[in-house]
Amino acid sequence: MLCGAGMLWMGWSGFNGGAPYAANIVAPIAVLNTNICAATSLLVWTSLDVVFFGKPSVIEAVQGMMTGLVCITPGAGLVQSWAAILMGMLSGSIPWVSMMVLHKKSALLQKVRLSAFRTQHFLVLFFGI
Repeated sequence: MLCGAGMLWMGWSGFNGGAPYAANIVAPIAVLNTNICAATSLLVWTSLDVVFFGKPSVIEAVQGMMTGLVCITPGAGLVQSWAAILMGMLSGSIPWVSMMVLHKKSALLQKVRLSAFRTQHFLVLFFGI
């Protein structure tokens, strides 16, 4: 799982870095912001797991990484690094709350642990619009 997550992170950095279609100043900024946001989101998600459940999980860490990558993609080359950190903090905490807290209180309980709807659609709602 970690090997696949590492390849996904590396490929996503290449995707965001190649999005400007030119070797200008935007490409390295996009790669840097992609890595900053994904790492921050991973750390926030894992920290919330440790605080509330007492132990970290590899699956949850990868989920946090994914939320950071999804969050930064629309503006990877457009935002400054401090904004990438802020986006990583929000993308690591808002979907975590929606998956771990709101999921248990909803009437539509699903047995899917890695719920793409709760992670990615909340990010689109908050950052993509």
